[in-house]
Amino acid sequence: MDLYADCVSHNGRFYAVTMCGAVEAWDLSTEEEPSREAIIAAGDGRYWRVLTRFLVSTPWGALLQIRTQRRRDHRGKIKVVVLQVDVEERRLVRLSPATAFQDQAVFVGLNESRCLHPREFPELRPNCIYFTTPWLTNAESFGLDDWSGVVIYDLESQTSAHVLPKPDHYSKLCPWHVWLIPNV
Repeated sequence: MDLYADCVSHNGRFYAVTMCGAVEAWDLSTEEEPSREAIIAAGDGRYWRVLTRFLVSTPWGALLQIRTQRRRDHRGKIKVVVLQVDVEERRLVRLSPATAFQDQAVFVGLNESRCLHPREFPELRPNCIYFTTPWLTNAESFGLDDWSGVVIYDLESQTSAHVLPKPDHYSKLCPWHVWLIPNV
């Protein structure tokens, strides 16, 4: 059974990605029942290690899929893969960690994904992903003790660090990790 992992509005259409990596475009512009078009019908075949997926609409017009998965070589660590969804060619293109975000900081989590440039927000780190991850409340069962709360992931070095103190038991039950992004 496949479940939806994330959705985003991009270039006038609504896109959704499933946990298995299928990407769909939805037309919500008519009063009739919404229509669905498969962009990546079969997914990417990487679902068995995937923890979650995000879709990001970028300022330069690209639609990105960010895939988080358990690393094979470092138990208890996360690997992030960034793919561009080529809607016209109906394929995923793996992007280089050095160029995937074009020096932007990317925010993903429980609410809208966003790209922000450190030039406008100097506190942010370029080519990093800021995650909110409260739904992995049982992270210990995945062997991911360090993957909860608010985490910055450096795409180039493949390392992560907590932004805020690790969540306690109460915040796992009542998550407070939601981005408040200015209307930019």
